[in-house]
Amino acid sequence: MRSVRLLSLLVLAASAGLVGCRSSPFTDDADALSQAEARWRASGIAAYEMTYRVACFCTPETSGPWTVRVEDGRVTRISGPTPGAQPPADPRTVAALFAEIREARRARADSVAVTYDPTDGHPVSLRIDRSFRMADEEVAYEVTTFTRLR
Repeated sequence: MRSVRLLSLLVLAASAGLVGCRSSPFTDDADALSQAEARWRASGIAAYEMTYRVACFCTPETSGPWTVRVEDGRVTRISGPTPGAQPPADPRTVAALFAEIREARRARADSVAVTYDPTDGHPVSLRIDRSFRMADEEVAYEVTTFTRLR
């Protein structure tokens, strides 16, 4: 009986140690980010319109979809899911998404998963979980349409 208890304690201790282990948290690495940013710069896109959705522990109005028009790096128009919807104070642009990816990596978020457009490099989807130990701080962005204007 004593050996069964000892074996149970060893199994419990070993499994507790495994819970804290995990493989690399980044499905996006620094090289992929650098390559995507280089493709974005090389594309020469000066004006675009994109529609994105936000998934977070936030109000439904925040989720969008939001359509932003960006010209020469500045948001010139934003529209929301319904007429008169209050736009976010900091609408996402390609530059803002790249900045959010860099910041999550700098802060060593527990998980950063990004998909980039293979042609011009803009982020198509982004999921950040800053801490596996906290609930409701995750955020995700999905770019559903992207149109180059010039």
